[in-house]
Amino acid sequence: GTYQFTINGDAGWQTSGSFTDLPPDIYDVRMRDASQPTCVTILNGSLTISEPDPLAATLTSSNVTCHGAANGTISVTGAAGGSGSYEYSIDGSNWQTTGSFSSLPPSAYSLYIRDRAHPACVMILDPDLEITEPDEISANVGGTAVTCYGANNGTIMITNQQGGYGTYSYSINGGI
Repeated sequence: GTYQFTINGDAGWQTSGSFTDLPPDIYDVRMRDASQPTCVTILNGSLTISEPDPLAATLTSSNVTCHGAANGTISVTGAAGGSGSYEYSIDGSNWQTTGSFSSLPPSAYSLYIRDRAHPACVMILDPDLEITEPDEISANVGGTAVTCYGANNGTIMITNQQGGYGTYSYSINGGI
């Protein structure tokens, strides 16, 4: 009536039938009568404790398009591993079921994925994904006055253009 158990074949016997904190492996589970140690029964000679594939996904991002805007994006696609259902976060605290983050200001974001069935299973996809913005657009503007009443020889000169993406368009009538 007193039993012993092992998961190592014929070694490491214990009186409890509970084995915890096991890594994935194949276990040889046996039971014996403590008073008759040669009386052994193999309960399962190849009990497999498996683990899911590691969490993984692909990240894409787009930077803010104009200085001072908040239109950066991050997309998480191709999630795999775990139990097959996922949640995503850009701060490790607030989770959502879609991998799409939009209206983001320039900043560094930490991208996380977790297994919805096992929320403690979390992986950092990128600890420091940077959403940037271009420098503020600026330029020097100068002009020369018309030389004579009724003449059309005034000028506007725009120089020292900076910021943005470096390709500029100009207007002197508000873009109309």
